[in-house]
Amino acid sequence: MAQTLDLRVVANPDQARRLLDAVRTQGKRGERMVAFFAVMYYAALQPEEAVDLRRDHLVSLPDDGWGEMRLTHAEPRSGSRWTDSGKPRDRQPLKHRAPGETRPVPIHPELVTLLRHHIKEFNIPASGRLLVGPRGGIMTDRTYLGVWHRPGRRH
Repeated sequence: MAQTLDLRVVANPDQARRLLDAVRTQGKRGERMVAFFAVMYYAALQPEEAVDLRRDHLVSLPDDGWGEMRLTHAEPRSGSRWTDSGKPRDRQPLKHRAPGETRPVPIHPELVTLLRHHIKEFNIPASGRLLVGPRGGIMTDRTYLGVWHRPGRRH
């Protein structure tokens, strides 16, 4: 069934920038989370794709123009009772794709700039996880939802 996009509930670019600025004002935690929310807005990543994003997935981050990332996996949160590893998240093939299949994603120029800054600011190693929680571990839904629900409040 085809559905029409309701523009009243989709953030426009100005609203997205204001949201990212509000996240940024939430102290060190917020500063680290800006890139997480930015990849979901600018590149339409799902949270489980953003959590798995590695620096080496960033195929190009040019000085000007569009870049590209290549997604390889996702880490959906199922809960430790439902994963093979006993952890809340297990790394899986991309949704609706065969194991080993990748997904190329264009990177908007604003996101290119933001990711370049994020990599430098947080000293992300070449093969490291791009988006991590405040203590350096995997990004949890509790962490990002906590920031999401308080966009106007300082921490």
